[in-house]
Amino acid sequence: MSVVSCVRHAELGDLVTLLNRQQAAKLDVVVPASAMLAREGLLELSGIGPIVDERGVTLVDGAYHPTGVADTQLATKLKIPVGYVKWLREQHRTDLYDANINGLLHGPDDPRLPNDCEDRSFLLRLFTSGAAGEPGVLRAALSDRYGIIDNLDVLECAESQ
Repeated sequence: MSVVSCVRHAELGDLVTLLNRQQAAKLDVVVPASAMLAREGLLELSGIGPIVDERGVTLVDGAYHPTGVADTQLATKLKIPVGYVKWLREQHRTDLYDANINGLLHGPDDPRLPNDCEDRSFLLRLFTSGAAGEPGVLRAALSDRYGIIDNLDVLECAESQ
C-alpha cells in the first residue's frame, strides 16, 4: 500500500482517514550525508539502524521518492538553485539530479580537495512504503535540529476547539 501525500477537495472524514494512514507510515530520522545516495532520482538510505517503537520494528534502509517540497528543501540545504532542480525533474534528467545531489552531499572525488560535506546530518521525514521493494516517500529534508508538528496533530487540535 503506497501512502498518498497530496489530496485536493477532500471531505473531513476522508482527510482524517488519510492523515491516520500517513501517521502509521511516517518516520522521522536523523541521517548523516554519508548514508544518503541519489540514484535514478530517488534518495537511497543505507546503513541506518532499524527504528523500534510502539509500532514494532521499522527498517529505514531503502529508496525514497522525494516530493517537490523535499526536493526544494534538499536543494536549499545543498545550495543548488531550486529552479534548476525543478527543471531537472521536469526534463527527467535524473542523471544530472543524481550527480548534483551526490556531489554536494559527498564532496569532490579529487582527494586533494577538502571534503567537509559528509559531516552534515539531515532530519528526513519519510513515509515508509509498506510494500517490499517499493520506494517510500521523502516528504521533507530538514536541519537535524527541528521541532515537529504534524498535520494530524494540527487537525486534532482544531477538532478539540
